[in-house]
Amino acid sequence: KIDSLGRDSESGALAPQNLEHFRKIILPWFLGTSSVLLSPFRTLGLLLLTSLLLFVGARVLIDTEQPIQFKSIFRMACFAGTPILWSIIPLAGAIIAPLTIIGTTTVALKEGYKTSFRRALIIALIPKLFLFLILFMGFLSVLWLAFKTFASFFGIE
Repeated sequence: KIDSLGRDSESGALAPQNLEHFRKIILPWFLGTSSVLLSPFRTLGLLLLTSLLLFVGARVLIDTEQPIQFKSIFRMACFAGTPILWSIIPLAGAIIAPLTIIGTTTVALKEGYKTSFRRALIIALIPKLFLFLILFMGFLSVLWLAFKTFASFFGIE
C-alpha cells in the first residue's frame, strides 16, 4: 500500500514507480532548468571577476591624471563583453567572440584612459591569462593526482 507522499506504508521507502518517474521526468527537467536559472548569476559573477582583474591591471599599468575607478572599469567590461553574441554562430563564434572581446576591451581602455595600445592590450589579456593559469593549475593537479595514484598502486613512494 502507498501513502499520499508516494511512500510504501510498511517500509517508508519511496515506491519504485515514483523513483522511476523522478529519474525519467523530474531529474532531466531540473538539470536542464538549473542551467537556465543559474546563467544570469554565472554571467554576473564572470563579469565582476573580469572587471576586478581589469581594475587591478589598470591600476598597476596605467599612469594617468584621472582616477581609475571600479565603476568605469565595470562599464568598460560590460561594453567590451557585448561581442559574446558572436557565440551564437556554431564553431566560428567560439573563435570570433573571444578575439573581439579582447579587441573591444583594448579599444575601451585605450580611449577611456588615453594609454598606449600595448598597455591596453596587456591589461585586456589579464583575464584570459588568469583563466589560462587556473586551467593549467587544474591540469597539473590532475596530472599530479594521477601520478600519485599510479605510484601508490605500484608501491612507489
